[in-house]
Amino acid sequence: MIPSAKALTLVTTIVITQVSKSSSNISLWINIKWLKEPLMWRDAVGNLAWQILQEDAQDLASIISNEVHILGAGAKLFKIISQYGQATINGDSMNFAAPESVLYIPPSSAMLETTYKEFFVRYLTARVYNFTGTILHGLSIAFTGVFRSLKLNLILLGVLGISVLLNLVVSVSTAKEFWHSRAALSYVENIGVVPSSTMKRSITLQELELATQFNAPRFHAKNGQCFQKFLNAHAFADDIETGSQNHVAFSSKLELARRKLGMYRHDILVTLSLINSLEKSVLMSEWELWVWRERSRCRQARTALRNSTISGDRTQNDKSVSIEAYCRSCDARVAVDRANENNSG
Repeated sequence: MIPSAKALTLVTTIVITQVSKSSSNISLWINIKWLKEPLMWRDAVGNLAWQILQEDAQDLASIISNEVHILGAGAKLFKIISQYGQATINGDSMNFAAPESVLYIPPSSAMLETTYKEFFVRYLTARVYNFTGTILHGLSIAFTGVFRSLKLNLILLGVLGISVLLNLVVSVSTAKEFWHSRAALSYVENIGVVPSSTMKRSITLQELELATQFNAPRFHAKNGQCFQKFLNAHAFADDIETGSQNHVAFSSKLELARRKLGMYRHDILVTLSLINSLEKSVLMSEWELWVWRERSRCRQARTALRNSTISGDRTQNDKSVSIEAYCRSCDARVAVDRANENNSG
């Protein structure tokens, strides 16, 4: 439907060109003939007319292609005649008369004529549809690209999330160990077990024995009545099971102090026993390694002495006796250690 349909004519020209005996080309030419200028929107009406002509030409070309495909390549003449009829050409030039000129009469328009208002509404609707289709197509392309990128990003985010969880677990465990160590260190500092910055040498076992010995203070008036009353008032907590409230209040401060000092002494003794056991283990391992090396040297020395006893030198025999005694002591030490291990096991 075109407004001012009587003002133009849509022309489609079909040109058939014979290429060879069995082939020819078909061309479609379209044109618009303006019989008179339209009232308005000549370009818009012309574009719509061109669109109609192109659609009709494409339909006609598809119909011709379909018919040629049905006939097939190398179709016989009788098949074509039976399908489309016979077309004759008069070849007698003598009887050929020039056709009389015929006035061009434009055919009646087969299209319905519409108003400019309806044309404007249809034109605007088509533009809106085209614009909407373009936007939707662009959005679909954008969403497709975003979805493809999100697939890879989701994988990366999943790996990153797992890494974050693992790091969080490790960090929490490390933080717990740190705070436990800090709490233990603060507890040790609170009870007074702090390494002395003035200590510049190691402590021997003899010095530890001297330090663990407790010598009670010497009281000059230990036989007096005052001293006896002091002992009765400040007796050990283990010896006091029942008593008056005044007696408990009188000796509670001293008892608490002595109990606290006893706890410190217990912690120190436990630490010292651990250190002593470690030192003993180090000494025993070094002693076993030493005995193993000496036994290996003894085997080498015995082999050398066995080869040199042929000469019968007296000095050599004395060396052999001393070395043999030394080696027997090493073997006896190994036997004693093995027996101790079996007894301990």
